Amino acid sequence: MRGGLNTTRRWVAMIPIAAMVIGLYQHVAVGEGGGASGTGAQQPAAQVSRDSLESMIRFLSIDPGTDQLRSRFVLREAELGEVADSLAQRLERYLDSPVDHLFFTVHDSDSVYSNDSTFTAENIVARLEGSGQSSGVMLLTAHYDATGIHSTDIGWKYRWNELPAPGADDNGTGVAALMEAARVLERYTLPFDIIFVLFSAEEIGKLGSEDFVERFETLYGETILGVINIDMIGYLVDDMPGGDIISNYRSGWLVDLVLEAAERIDPDLALGVIKPGPSNYDHGPFWEHGFAAVTVAEPLEGAGFIVNPYYHTVDDVIEHVDMDQVYRITRVLVDFLFGFALERASDMALLPSDILLLEDGYVTQKLVYEPGEILTILVRVRNVGSTSAPPWTDINLVVSIETADGGRTVYDDILPPPAPLEAAGVEIPVVIDERYRGAGTIAASITVTGCDDDTGNNRMELSIGVHREESTLISHSIQPNPVRASFRDASFCINLASEVDCAVEVYTLEGERIGTAYVGPNYGIPLEIGLNCFECGDLFPEAGDLVSGIYLYHIRLFGPGGGSMDVTGMFAVAN
Repeated sequence: MRGGLNTTRRWVAMIPIAAMVIGLYQHVAVGEGGGASGTGAQQPAAQVSRDSLESMIRFLSIDPGTDQLRSRFVLREAELGEVADSLAQRLERYLDSPVDHLFFTVHDSDSVYSNDSTFTAENIVARLEGSGQSSGVMLLTAHYDATGIHSTDIGWKYRWNELPAPGADDNGTGVAALMEAARVLERYTLPFDIIFVLFSAEEIGKLGSEDFVERFETLYGETILGVINIDMIGYLVDDMPGGDIISNYRSGWLVDLVLEAAERIDPDLALGVIKPGPSNYDHGPFWEHGFAAVTVAEPLEGAGFIVNPYYHTVDDVIEHVDMDQVYRITRVLVDFLFGFALERASDMALLPSDILLLEDGYVTQKLVYEPGEILTILVRVRNVGSTSAPPWTDINLVVSIETADGGRTVYDDILPPPAPLEAAGVEIPVVIDERYRGAGTIAASITVTGCDDDTGNNRMELSIGVHREESTLISHSIQPNPVRASFRDASFCINLASEVDCAVEVYTLEGERIGTAYVGPNYGIPLEIGLNCFECGDLFPEAGDLVSGIYLYHIRLFGPGGGSMDVTGMFAVAN
């Protein structure tokens, strides 16, 4: 795994106020609460073996012949090649199908590690064939190389050819989860093929995933439905088993479905979402080529920064891996994939992340508009069943924008039924005019005829706003979200398109005020156009540590013309 970038996220809780608090970033939690788990849904997850996972991580990090720590650094080709051969043989045995060895040449132009100008690396690719109900393929991926570059005290960078790089967590845990998924799922038939990919050379720049994506069309020529990448799932943070899912907006539907599986199989596992997240993981090359892809990782800080103090060191050993967390995350991923093997009927759905806003063809983070602007709405209807709908099935999609003055339909037409896990989408350009001023809601709903359909997932909403004042609020958040340490160490961030003053109040859900802050030029605290972040300890000196739970904050912006604008947000504390 490679380090995080400076992005932000927000916690979204399923309580009534959440529908009104849609901002630039999201952080979704699957925590306490119910979640029905039928016998069938638990069956494959129950076959996930903790012993099997631990045995694989031990094999990847310790040489069984010498009982010494391994190096899986990519330039130590002989040692890494032995590991690759073993992994390939196991995949062949698990899936009862041949494995592709995709070799690629890496040019070490900087000679950072080696005097040699080139070396050879290898991706390992295996396939689990499905029923063919869907023409696309799902990818489950993880990188199997490792590094010890952060062991600066022993000069690992210059002694890489003699010192170990065991990588028990990074990324022995991800490889173990992938291998266990292959072992368990082989006995089931899914509506699509699953391609399992083990990447090499991730630790020197995602080279394996870049090579694979660039060659995929030529080698396989298939549609990629989605990619689940697994990278570091074994470090326990604050004694709370959980993880984070890194996504961009176009990949959010994958997150929705993984979270559904988590609620179904392990509702107490605290899974968060970083959206939009950093691209410097093996999902990055897939994003660059327009594919839906997410990375499942252990709990991260803020925008995706790694917490594990042992990562990229010779101390990344199995003793620092929390096997319970690895086991529980693996069960969720297996259940997510198995959910499509139940031979359940086609089910046309509007997922929370399948309503997007576009600007110049790209997903925009903008949710507040001015009259005269063009708002393009992308709505995708997805088949979350495991079979194709009958060809005579019709999906009537209706999209409207609802304001205090009433609703206005902007789209009403028939869509073709998509194959399992695929989507039928439509882009709807809307010219914003005076009728839309104030708070508004984009509402999308479907009516399905010609086949049975679960109507419980046939409507979805997204809140937007059209300015009444000239001041522009682009986004706001408390981060990291959830706050896992002291609230005083968290940050309040606000992104502005014009100069304003700002008052911020923080409350409990019961309405108890925790603190109040005033920022902006009239209060002596600079508040500039663009992104502004302040430490909560500076803004709210009267606030101490907060107990775990959901909290609200209220923002009032004061424009230079005397008008004001009010918005509300929420965040979580998990300590």
